[in-house]
Amino acid sequence: MRNARALQRIAIILAVLFALSLLPVMAVAFYNHPRADDYTYGAVLRKVIDAGQGLPEAVAAIAAYVRSTYARWQGSFSAVVLFTLQPGVFSDNAYWLTTALTLLPLLLGTGMLLRQLGKMLHAPRTMVVLIFLALMTLSIQLVPDLNQTFYWFNGGCYYTFYYALSLMLLTGTLRICTEGKCRAGRTALCMLLAFFIGGGNYTTILVTLILLMLLLLALLVRKNPAWRQILLVMVALLTAFAINAAAPGNRVRAATIPRSMDAVPAILYSFDRAWVRVSGWFGWPQGIAIALFALLMWDFVGQCGLKFRFPLLKSALAYAIFSAQMTPSLFAMANVGPGRQIDIYYYAYGWLLLCWTFLWVGWLRNSRIGTKIDAALSHLTRHSAGIAAALSLALVLTLPSAHPTAGASPTSVAAAKALISGEAQAYHQQYTEILQTLRQPGEICEIPDVAVCPAFLNPLGLADEGQSGYWVNQALANYFGHQQVIRIEQTP
Repeated sequence: MRNARALQRIAIILAVLFALSLLPVMAVAFYNHPRADDYTYGAVLRKVIDAGQGLPEAVAAIAAYVRSTYARWQGSFSAVVLFTLQPGVFSDNAYWLTTALTLLPLLLGTGMLLRQLGKMLHAPRTMVVLIFLALMTLSIQLVPDLNQTFYWFNGGCYYTFYYALSLMLLTGTLRICTEGKCRAGRTALCMLLAFFIGGGNYTTILVTLILLMLLLLALLVRKNPAWRQILLVMVALLTAFAINAAAPGNRVRAATIPRSMDAVPAILYSFDRAWVRVSGWFGWPQGIAIALFALLMWDFVGQCGLKFRFPLLKSALAYAIFSAQMTPSLFAMANVGPGRQIDIYYYAYGWLLLCWTFLWVGWLRNSRIGTKIDAALSHLTRHSAGIAAALSLALVLTLPSAHPTAGASPTSVAAAKALISGEAQAYHQQYTEILQTLRQPGEICEIPDVAVCPAFLNPLGLADEGQSGYWVNQALANYFGHQQVIRIEQTP
């Protein structure tokens, strides 16, 4: 009992420290500005606002743009709606919402799913909280591409936001299976959410579909009547996916991609590419997190009632699901995708490590060997509060040495450095001055790009005419009402 109370106090302290670590991450967001496709898609609503039109005209303009994009570029209809709503459209000072709208759903989705799993397994709440904090520390502080996740709306909402929604959907479906109350209403909400996810990126769609299929199979085997509701959710997801995949614009876009792979080679190669990530991302923080998970789980897995049979087979299945994330990108582009897509692989990597730890600690704890060594480990479990605190400290201290991106700092450190050095403030001032020039009327607008920009914030990304990146200039011209935007050198 004394150890349990100490563990609760440590969980509270760590939760407060975790929240404090996010302050610089959010603070630097107030200096951030849009980039590239933020202007491409944002121009739709910007023109409505500039014309002084209201909500009906805005809805009509967005719907027309979704139809146009569906025919000429991509089928992800729900994502295109989101793209047009980038916060900078409404105010230059609103783009900080990009970070809030990606970071907070990630925290919420992860917390909801862990809480639901904890309730189903009757896990101690403190254990769930500590696992959540460790998982989110790894996911946020060591995210491979910080800019494209938390500081670029177009990239972050397409992947991280949809990933978070998939966690919420899985939580909802599990609640349908375990709670009899409000099942019809919950099913309807899950169907709407599934349809929305089906209009997004293929990686999230595929993994969500696989997990729902496994859940449906488990319900059928156990003759649980909730399989009907889960089937309806799957139908909603598949319907939206079919609409998404059938878009003529997908073929137009595919024609611009020089390489692709056939389906079977893409599936097989995804196992190889997944192992490159699994092994390459593993470092001291991940090893310490596994030790923390094992410590917290040891007593629990001996009492939760699960048999933990076939851990190798189940571990292989978990790895196959992790690998499946990479198949759509390999099929379409013969690579694993851009940084914003790799980021959601990294979030799933934390879940993979947690799943493997649970399976193998459970198997060991309930085996003959586990029974024999339990007495030897009883001293550790009696002092689990102190050990958990030490492991948590060690995890944080090893973060700087284990970032997946060479030379990058943990997210909070990078944000704090940009604020303390004044780099974020200088970037904001330069960008604001450029915006003033862009708002001046005229057919041709000549502007420089920002000379100072933290690595994870957004430059304008201008290019000279004839270069591959010149489309950014054209997007800015369309957004601000010019015929042409020309990049010039920054004057001292």
